[in-house]
Amino acid sequence: MKELILLRHAKSSWKDSTLEDFDRPLNKRGKTVAPQMGQLLADVGWVPQYIIASPAKRCRATTKLLLPYFKIKSKNVQWEEMIYEAPTSALYTVISEVPDKISSLMVIGHNPGLEMLATELDSAFPGHLTTCAAVCIDLPISHWRDIGPDAGKVRECLRPKEVLTRDQRT
Repeated sequence: MKELILLRHAKSSWKDSTLEDFDRPLNKRGKTVAPQMGQLLADVGWVPQYIIASPAKRCRATTKLLLPYFKIKSKNVQWEEMIYEAPTSALYTVISEVPDKISSLMVIGHNPGLEMLATELDSAFPGHLTTCAAVCIDLPISHWRDIGPDAGKVRECLRPKEVLTRDQRT
């Protein structure tokens, strides 16, 4: 059995219109919510052994804010260019290359790719991942290479607006 946690990056800033999309940082709310979601995920036991994340600035910042709650060493974080603006085929490729000794994997990236992947893995998933939302998918497989459409079952989706109080989010 494998556990796949898909997490969309925290809320990003659109203040500087001269920045390329790849270089957009987190905004104030994103910097506040990411560690709160990290604590929540740790509290519910969604603690990955390994993280694959987009190297986009907002994903790097989100990942760095989550790491203290997962107690993961930086060597267990892979910055993967293919995740930025990735179609599901690229996400499947990246995930399928994870060593089988890893039973719990987190992918930190972007929409629409993450939403589409979650929906392909479990067609019952409504497909709505807000910023910093996480969806945990149980995969009854032994090898990551066996991941594919309809291979999983969504355990739960945690969205900041639904699981954090208003005071926590501001």
